[in-house]
Amino acid sequence: MINTKQSKSVTLPDVLTEPQIAHALRLYEAHGMEAVAKIQAEVIEPNMGAINTRLGQENSPRYLAYAVVHVFSKATEQVRRGLRDLLDQDAAARGADTVEATVAENDDPQRQGEDARQ
Repeated sequence: MINTKQSKSVTLPDVLTEPQIAHALRLYEAHGMEAVAKIQAEVIEPNMGAINTRLGQENSPRYLAYAVVHVFSKATEQVRRGLRDLLDQDAAARGADTVEATVAENDDPQRQGEDARQ
């Protein structure tokens, strides 16, 4: 769970889409606790409009990146492996080879506007 500025508890899927979670997880696995800046730059900042809309408030990209890394650091390797498998299965069901194949599509700024309107 992530506590936002107004002490509202949310889960990781409340903040990020599945492809964004997968991208962040891969960054965390490659860089560990040093992944905060990469997650902020590659996952959080390009999607701040949609994230703020989903959460109903303005949020700090740096805080959210730290929170994402914190969630991953508390998860066991077995949980992270299970998450990767579930995300890849979902991507395969949608016709993508892996979740990574859908990240660029979901991070498209035009699609963010569509997501916010839905």
